[in-house]
Amino acid sequence: DSGFLVKGTYLFTVQQKETVAGTETTYTGDGFQVDLGYLFKLGASASVGPTLGYKTVTYKKAKSGSTEVDLSPTLKYTQMLLPGLQFAFVF
Repeated sequence: DSGFLVKGTYLFTVQQKETVAGTETTYTGDGFQVDLGYLFKLGASASVGPTLGYKTVTYKKAKSGSTEVDLSPTLKYTQMLLPGLQFAFVF
């Protein structure tokens, strides 16, 4: 069916790798994403449409080599206006 779409997603585990001066650090945390969009009907059971998302992640741990530390305060990463394309199938 055609119509508006609101979708929420909890991100259980998020990892981000960063290399500075030859040293790789992996940050881990969690977050959420909310998508708003509109779906256009393609056929009896399929729809497609554009979405616009908001995503925020809080990194709680950092690991470099074999050393892992808790981040205090945590690092917060927010990215707004993530464009996307949503495919939906009804069965």
